[in-house]
Amino acid sequence: FEALQLAVTFDEKTRVKMRLSFAERRLAESKAMIEKGEISKGTKLLEQYEKLLEAATQNFKKIDEKGKGVEDLAKLIEKTTAVHTSVLENISLKIPEKGKAAIDKAILASQTGMDRAADALNEPAIPIDLLARLNALRGQGIITQEEAATFTQAKSREEARKIFTNFVQQGVVPEADFKRFDTGQAKYFQNDFNKAVEIRKFNELVKFENQKPDEETKKQLEKFAATFKPG
Repeated sequence: FEALQLAVTFDEKTRVKMRLSFAERRLAESKAMIEKGEISKGTKLLEQYEKLLEAATQNFKKIDEKGKGVEDLAKLIEKTTAVHTSVLENISLKIPEKGKAAIDKAILASQTGMDRAADALNEPAIPIDLLARLNALRGQGIITQEEAATFTQAKSREEARKIFTNFVQQGVVPEADFKRFDTGQAKYFQNDFNKAVEIRKFNELVKFENQKPDEETKKQLEKFAATFKPG
């Protein structure tokens, strides 16, 4: 029935709104399945959600590139994907490991939607507070001048997120700072945004703790430091 609705709808903006609505329906259905413990059904619905949302925001991007007035539609996508991001991040705290890949892809789709809306609304490629944080990291020597320059070369929010993703995976930029891209969520759901940032900080701390040397290694390091003589 949804495919038929799309087939007989010719207005581009209306088709984007319809796909947004269908994606929201899949997300609600997925959440219900996962909460009932039916993880396989829930993840299949998440995959459908991801495809619908990606199609909606990709089509929106094409409309924007044609120079058609999209401000109202951009604001709708910004708020809708902000809601979706909050819902998905809450689901991610409960879903078992076998569902993690599907939830991560769904979250990326919602974040990409926020990015495309931000670009259409002429927001800076790198959010202001993230740019300030990057300057602080550069001043501390955590990132190099060359790395900072790479970040600032991005011409869109969507492009900037992709660049940052690589640096997060390399451990150059903390995930908590990377979360600052989600300005739509921060605007409409500040508490959810702050919670997500704190969770990322906690996960980074746990990861750091797990990387500490064991007791035997620590003793050897202490012995080496105590007996070390320059030259």
